[in-house]
Amino acid sequence: MSVRPNALELFVKSEGRVREKLSAAPVGSPFEIRGPYGVPYASSIPTNRRYILMAGGSGVAPMLCFAEQLPELVAEGVYGFRTADACDLLPNVPLVIEEVTGLHATDRLRAVWRPGLGILACGPESMLRILAREHRGDPDVYVSLEARIGCGIGTCLGCRIETSDGPKRICVDGPLFPTEALPWLT
Repeated sequence: MSVRPNALELFVKSEGRVREKLSAAPVGSPFEIRGPYGVPYASSIPTNRRYILMAGGSGVAPMLCFAEQLPELVAEGVYGFRTADACDLLPNVPLVIEEVTGLHATDRLRAVWRPGLGILACGPESMLRILAREHRGDPDVYVSLEARIGCGIGTCLGCRIETSDGPKRICVDGPLFPTEALPWLT
């Protein structure tokens, strides 16, 4: 969620064995981490445009990190969660809370998007599908895909996806892909 010299701030969804161990560890616990994997967002997008960052759930973490590192590229942040307990985790971040407002991040995106802005999105596949359908054909609309990463170097093909340019690996070629390259996403 945030990167500083010799420190990372993680946003961990406690689901799965490794994630449970991470989320149960006291703040400040040392960990060995491999990575980072893939291509940095800023290397995957045109940097002559501003972007709306849209995220749902744990997808908020990479978007907040991007906003912290490249604020000049951010027009607006749209961050959605289902339940209000997320407000305790991110007290200084404006959130769209479904159980409170009845709205989703995609609803808020419709209210703030305007031609000329790009979109970077990370979150549940259902949210990314709505985005891809509604913004198909718009320039510079990207989604960050999640997958279970086996090796992290592209040899196991566990994170392989089909794109309009042929097969790609999320761990090496991604995680950010233009929606136009993912016809299966609509």
